[in-house]
Amino acid sequence: MKLREIIGKIFHGRLRGNKLFIVGFSAVIVVFAVAGPGNNLVELVKAEFMTMKTKRLTREYQIRTAETQRKIDVLKNDPDTLEKIARERFGLASPGDDVYVIEK
Repeated sequence: MKLREIIGKIFHGRLRGNKLFIVGFSAVIVVFAVAGPGNNLVELVKAEFMTMKTKRLTREYQIRTAETQRKIDVLKNDPDTLEKIARERFGLASPGDDVYVIEK
């Protein structure tokens, strides 16, 4: 029996009296499929948004990691930069340098 024949019997034929029941039952099925417990459309949309957020955060952290790695490489390979940081941040001096302490 084709779908068109079944629909015709529901709305025009001998199953006409059950039309309200069938439409109502179909509505209940659709509601449970969209908003019911377990696997449903609402949970699927939430999961998709979480996936997009996770991918965005992953890209951001990859960029930050690459920048940090670049900074590490500069510190490892550039003695002038390393010396500047040692002097400014840690107050270190090279042998023979005159060190002046200014009190506030």
